[in-house]
Amino acid sequence: MGFSPVSRVYKVLRIYSRFTLIGAQIHDVRRSNNSWRDVESTTPLDDCIYKDNSYAFMNGIGYWLCLFGPPRVANFIVFFDFESEVFGRIDAPPSFDEYRLKHLHLMSIGVLRDCLCLIDNTESLDIWMLNECGQWIKQFSSVHVVDNPLFQKRLRPLQLLREILMVSNDGNLFCATQGCSNGKLRGDQRLKMELLLDEGAEYIL
Repeated sequence: MGFSPVSRVYKVLRIYSRFTLIGAQIHDVRRSNNSWRDVESTTPLDDCIYKDNSYAFMNGIGYWLCLFGPPRVANFIVFFDFESEVFGRIDAPPSFDEYRLKHLHLMSIGVLRDCLCLIDNTESLDIWMLNECGQWIKQFSSVHVVDNPLFQKRLRPLQLLREILMVSNDGNLFCATQGCSNGKLRGDQRLKMELLLDEGAEYIL
């Protein structure tokens, strides 16, 4: 499901697999009948989207973190523009090696401060943000220790103010703090992690 802010229309995108055929279809929710239109794509959709994939939506565009192995680095993230109904792809950060690309289950994407972000929790906890020029900038980094509660967990970004709020794949809530200067976040900062809410704890919302 996605929303086009230009035409102000909700649309549903589905990607299907029929034997060796991989395709995509779009449905406009304004139409009462069950009408699906085929969407042409020059971006390979096989191995790109699966049930546990990380998804983010921003400004009428849906983003998926792909599932594949090297050397298909160009398909790191697949996106779909719900207004133009066109697929595209985003490269991985240039420093990503074969080891990282084999551990995508420890990565996720999200939106922080109106920017697409990537959380990489493989060898270290790194938070990347995609700037307006389409370049990945590493904003924060934290070296892992084995007894770190974040070790080998998949984290999803929730919010960025003066702190980064993240939820892990096992339901724990974490807060990461970083150094600030004149109200601006400094790049490549070391993170201090704090467990806010354990999955087994009782709490009231």
